Amino acid sequence: MLEVWSGAAWSVVLPLLLGTGVWVSVKLRNMPLRLLPQAIRWSFQAPEGSGGISPFACLCTSLAATVGSGNIVGVAFALTAGGPGALVWMLLSAALTTALKYAECALAVLHRRRDREGNWLGGPPITLRALPWKGVGLVLGGCYALAEICATLSANNMVQSSAIASALKELTPLSPMLSALLIGTLTWLVISGGARGIAGFSSALVPVMLGLYTIGGVAVLVTHASALPGALAELLRCAFDVRSVGAGAFGNMVRIGVAKGCFTNEAGTGTAGFSAAPTTDTALRQGLISATANLWDTGFGCTVTALAVIVSG
Repeated sequence: MLEVWSGAAWSVVLPLLLGTGVWVSVKLRNMPLRLLPQAIRWSFQAPEGSGGISPFACLCTSLAATVGSGNIVGVAFALTAGGPGALVWMLLSAALTTALKYAECALAVLHRRRDREGNWLGGPPITLRALPWKGVGLVLGGCYALAEICATLSANNMVQSSAIASALKELTPLSPMLSALLIGTLTWLVISGGARGIAGFSSALVPVMLGLYTIGGVAVLVTHASALPGALAELLRCAFDVRSVGAGAFGNMVRIGVAKGCFTNEAGTGTAGFSAAPTTDTALRQGLISATANLWDTGFGCTVTALAVIVSG
């Protein structure tokens, strides 16, 4: 039953998501991708304006929420269920939704506001209040907040915590219960520092995490370098040759690839807007910086995983 509902939901959500991404890209004249090199340079500059959190810390906070089991288990599942060509469609979905990542983060900065303690509030619930129909904006914002709480507890926190607990159970004597207590304690220590504490911890952890994972992935590719050209050729052949894989298998590959690509970078869900709000005073600048997450997450992380899985067999 869950698979039926999930398939039906994805069949509606994916065309809307990609269609909106293409429409926003056309309206912006593909600006997020055209200015990608400039956005990468901005990512490493000092903060400007009254936000107080550096663009790099904001980017790392966004990546901390997306880089994880989706880039490892999710990619392996996509290759198994959809075939090698699924990676190509994951990358295409990331490119098509880059404009959505830009838009949601730029709007979060543009429509942010301060709470009673002077902290910045932003993200879809605040952005939706800017709609000309006040009542509609409040209802939609409330619905989004409720849905995000449910998604955070189930699709994000539970999945990641379960993956950590399973790995620790295999590698150490820690039981899942002790792992849960350890994860909960560490999480509380981080979030008790507020937005700046979360951003600071993410900016220290994410580069190390991605660096170590990249070293491991590249090591696998180097030791299997002779298989790499054939793997790349197989990726492109399977991704676009309908006749060789069959119409049904081709459609399944596209659906799985696009779905996993959207899941890994969360473009279009609005979650990146929460970390983007307390940064710079320039909506365009922060939107472009946040859009680079698609490159690091799906474009880089998923590619390393997929190629390592394919060349190693």
